[in-house]
Formats: sequence, structure tokens, C-alpha cells
Amino acid sequence: MNVLLVDDHPLFGFGLVHALQAADASIRASVVASPAEALERLGADADIDLVLVDYRLQTDNGLNLLRQIGTQFPWVARVLISGMDTPELLQAARAAGASGFLSKRLAVDELLAALRRVEAGQAVFDAQPSLPAQAAEGAAPDPGTRMTLRQREVLQLIAQGQSNRQIAQGLAISERTVKLHVTALLELFEAGNRTHLLVQAQAAGAVQ
Repeated sequence: MNVLLVDDHPLFGFGLVHALQAADASIRASVVASPAEALERLGADADIDLVLVDYRLQTDNGLNLLRQIGTQFPWVARVLISGMDTPELLQAARAAGASGFLSKRLAVDELLAALRRVEAGQAVFDAQPSLPAQAAEGAAPDPGTRMTLRQREVLQLIAQGQSNRQIAQGLAISERTVKLHVTALLELFEAGNRTHLLVQAQAAGAVQ
């Protein structure tokens, strides 16, 4: 599957591309930052199977791009992705011609499964984030695959030494939300503090 991601936040975009390719070596994935770049890439690469469009783009919103792709490249599957998973936005994505709507709160394996369904020709508007599955008895947990996309983004910024305030400013979310993500990461990696979190995350291959 050849996936083009349209997202103007470099950390999230490149992080998601890396996560998809790490989860499935057969995935070809790339990222562009603007609708204009997306349309240019689609015109130049006839092998792209699916376009994953972020709802919030600096120059426009993803709904308009979905319509443009549908007009110019109707054979390419298109999916809207957003941190806002409201019924209204889901319906707007469907009306704009999307083959699916996915939440940024999905874990990587859930996101990949949903993209596979779209690749197979299904409309995917029912994918919802699930609670982490309990590890099989005696099996080591795999926290790297159970992180949500936002948690992965926060973890990368922690690895860069950023404070909660800096992370909040960079991701345009509240410090309280950052604290919730950090707490979730500490629990996921069974870490007692941020330093221990990075040690555990590096051991799991979740950060470099």
C-alpha cells in the first residue's frame, strides 16, 4: 500500500510515516505539508493508493482537499484524520467524498487495520480507539504499538527535552492535556518519571 499523508506539522507527519512503515514493512508512505504539494505529488505518482488528509491545515482545511482530490484523482482512496472525532466532522468527511474518517487517538495497529479496510474498498467510519488489550499471560507488553498517535508525538518532544509548556505551545494544546498524555505514557511504559520513561521507551524502540 502506497500512502500519502497531508499534514503541516512535521513531527506528527514524519512520526506517523515512520510508525506505519515500522508496523508493516510493505507500507510505502510519504508526507507533504500542503494541499498544493499533495495535488502535485498525486499528479506525478500514479502508484499512490490512498491519501490520508489532516483536517487542520494552515492554509485550508482537509475537507476542501478531499473534494479537490475527488475531482482530479477520483480513483485514489481518501481518508480524513483528525484529533476532533465528532459526529458532525465525520458526516462532513463523508459528504466531502472521503472513504473513511479516523481519529488521531487510534493506536498505530488500529490505524493500519482501518487503512487496510479502505484499501480493500470498504468505507471506514466506524473505527474507534480501543482500550489497550491485556497482555497474554506471561507475555511482555508492547507499549510502542499501543501508543496513540498523539502520545507518540508527545513522547518525541519529551525526548527532545521539551517541557510540558513547550510541548503544549508546539502542539497547540493545553498544558493540562499534555500532563494527561505524559501520565498515560508513564503508565504505559511502567515508568516512575520522565527520565525513566525515556529509558523504557528507548528499550522498546519507541524513540531513538
